Amino acid sequence: MAIKIIKRSLWLILLWWCATSVVFAQDKTVVDLDSVFSLNLLYESRYLLDEGAGLNMDTALNASGWQVLKGGQLRFGMEKNPLWLDISFRTAGSSSKEAVLAFNRVIDFVDVRLFRDHLRLGDWQQGAFLSRPAGVTGTNKNVFVLPLQPDHGYRLLIRVQGNNAITGSVRLLDKNTYLSKDETTLFLFIACAVMIVAIAFYNTAIYLSSGVKAFLYHAIYGVGILLMQASQYGYLDVLLQQRGEAYGKEILIVFSSCAAYSAVLGLFYSVVPHKEHLVFYRGLQVILLGNILITLLAPFIDFHTSLILFALNVWLGLLLGVAHASYLACKKDSRFWMLVFMLLVFAPSSSLLLLNRFGLIDDSFWAEYWILISVMGEMLLLSGVLFARIHRMRMMFRRARYHDPRNNLPNIIALQEHLQRVEDARLAHALSYCWIAGLEKMEIARGAEFRNQYLIRLAGALEVQLQQESFALKPVRRKQCVASIFYCENNTLGLLTQPLDSDEQSRLQQLLNQQFDLLKLQSGYNLGVSPVLASNNATLSGGGTELVIHNTNVALSQCIRSGKNLLLYNDDVGYNERRQIILLQDFEAALAQNQFYLQWQPQLDPASQRLSGLEALVRWRHPVYGELAPARFIPLLEQNSMITGLSLWVMQQVLRLAPTFLERFPQLDISFNLSVYDLMCPRLLVALDEMLLNTPDGVASRIIIEVTESVQMEDNVRVRQTMEALQERGFRISIDDFGAGYASFGYLQTLPVNELKIDKRYTNTCHEANSQAIIHSIIELGKCLNIRIVAEGIEDQLQQELFTGWGVHRLQGWRVGKPAMQDEILASF
Repeated sequence: MAIKIIKRSLWLILLWWCATSVVFAQDKTVVDLDSVFSLNLLYESRYLLDEGAGLNMDTALNASGWQVLKGGQLRFGMEKNPLWLDISFRTAGSSSKEAVLAFNRVIDFVDVRLFRDHLRLGDWQQGAFLSRPAGVTGTNKNVFVLPLQPDHGYRLLIRVQGNNAITGSVRLLDKNTYLSKDETTLFLFIACAVMIVAIAFYNTAIYLSSGVKAFLYHAIYGVGILLMQASQYGYLDVLLQQRGEAYGKEILIVFSSCAAYSAVLGLFYSVVPHKEHLVFYRGLQVILLGNILITLLAPFIDFHTSLILFALNVWLGLLLGVAHASYLACKKDSRFWMLVFMLLVFAPSSSLLLLNRFGLIDDSFWAEYWILISVMGEMLLLSGVLFARIHRMRMMFRRARYHDPRNNLPNIIALQEHLQRVEDARLAHALSYCWIAGLEKMEIARGAEFRNQYLIRLAGALEVQLQQESFALKPVRRKQCVASIFYCENNTLGLLTQPLDSDEQSRLQQLLNQQFDLLKLQSGYNLGVSPVLASNNATLSGGGTELVIHNTNVALSQCIRSGKNLLLYNDDVGYNERRQIILLQDFEAALAQNQFYLQWQPQLDPASQRLSGLEALVRWRHPVYGELAPARFIPLLEQNSMITGLSLWVMQQVLRLAPTFLERFPQLDISFNLSVYDLMCPRLLVALDEMLLNTPDGVASRIIIEVTESVQMEDNVRVRQTMEALQERGFRISIDDFGAGYASFGYLQTLPVNELKIDKRYTNTCHEANSQAIIHSIIELGKCLNIRIVAEGIEDQLQQELFTGWGVHRLQGWRVGKPAMQDEILASF
């Protein structure tokens, strides 16, 4: 199919050329001076090829070998020997007129002798701007002004020589026609040049911003074609100021031609993928190397040979392109059409330029307009193709950026942009998160593809339902819809809707349940999924999209954690989470600003009913949340590995205040808590040793360090080593909340312990038989191991009497004494 199309195209081109040749081959040797004329005198002339270059104006007409020139000019493209032309014509009319004789612009040197009725009127020699008609605005150097009178016979003896095409047109025009034609040509060329340069600069900018090499190749092609056309129209002489010296111009022509053709190859390389087709790939490389070789050889070989080599390279490229297109057509490869398009774009202009440069087609028809128009057409056409490719790439990038790759649903980034757009438009809206419980189990059971298809069907059905049930938002602008369904990762769909109250949210949940049930029926499987819906009405007073998404996340998190399936966000939702974040952020400043302080809870000796111990309890006086008990912030600091800073502060305060208590109660034991995380911290003992340097002797022996047993000891060896080091410094060790933790009795075998504090849960249930059995076992164990037993949480008289009768060593609780400040303790006991 491709070969048939190419053959038909070639036949059409050949028939068109033949038709135009017939039209322009008509006899036009009678010149009417009273009318506007523009005649090509070349077709009815005679020619003589001066192979020895020995003829001159006086001897040429008498030389032998003159032949009638009818189509023979096709042989004289790029001839290096002089060519003589003998052209005759007659004039008619009633008045004299100055006419302009114009030659092909690329001819380097022209000499003209004019005869009228066999009488010699004068000689003109060209090669520079000589005898230019007055008022001519163009830059064409090959023009002559001839004075013509009516009813005379004129004869022109012309000698042309150079490395460019020496034939193509010898045109006789009246002066006004020439001026108008020259100005039109100049204007057309300038307009096209400006457009080509603009496209080249713009393509270069696109290349720098996008990195797509096709745009750079296209820019280079445009500049190369522009230089070739500037040479074709004679404007390159003015740019280079060569004034008849063709060498520099010829080198530039070869360079620009090779650059333009290399850019074409680069475009083929970029736009038509072909690396898997090794023959075509290597062929492109060979042609590209050929261009480089021609460019390097251009200063050392004549222009004629350079252009012949370049033409062979171009035709080899066309042949390779046609062969590859045929191969792709046989393979039914869709890239066939792109390759054919590229060939049809570049083949006409390249062929026309080469054929005109070699003098094989008429300059007056092809070079003036059609070559330039074809070049501009292909520039614009290919620019459109490249811009379409960039647009497609941007759409692909946008889809990759704003859509989830697994289910092709709009992602969280798309949700953020939609929220921002809605907020900018000041539209009231709500964001809901629908967490699909059980979706991960569905994926395990049915596979990832089934899960993705399920999400796609669910989102499509919900999109329609939101529109029908008036949940969807109105368009922000005309013809601009607002998406309603987004995939926000973690098996969660985001729903952007109208504001919701409790009733509307319940109606939305019913709609979700209906869709889940419908998909269950359609699939025929028990999918085991259910929706958990959390919604947040966005306020237009500020906060931005991040706050809307954050609050919705908080609502969903609390909804899942509480086991609910529906929650509408308000200021109470997420209060604890926000408070925890604020407390963590304020902790360091709280230590520096002395927001922490100690209270002391008494311990009573049951036998003597006297004060025997004090436990230091830390409190936080927060400027926002007020008085905070340890249960509010101690677990939070432990979870975030920040507890050691507070423990060191407590330790420092206890060592500083202990001497005051011991001065009043010499046998008093003072205790404070350390976390297991503190015992595993390497800097604990270093900091403690620094504190002991400023502590009176004997204080450490009255201090008991309580270790919270309710935390899993990940490194039992390090904890034991730290406890032993503390005992070496005189401290005693107590296990707090004994019986409530992970190892309980097992710790007594591995850790050095001096005291056990029975957990409050046993104190609260001490009247029950099971709890009493455990309490008795702990007390007996303490007696056997010579470990002191402390009962904490004593709240009433019964508890105090029971534990006193069971023989515990100390009692602690509100029945004994509430936590108080230091001055209150000293005043009370």
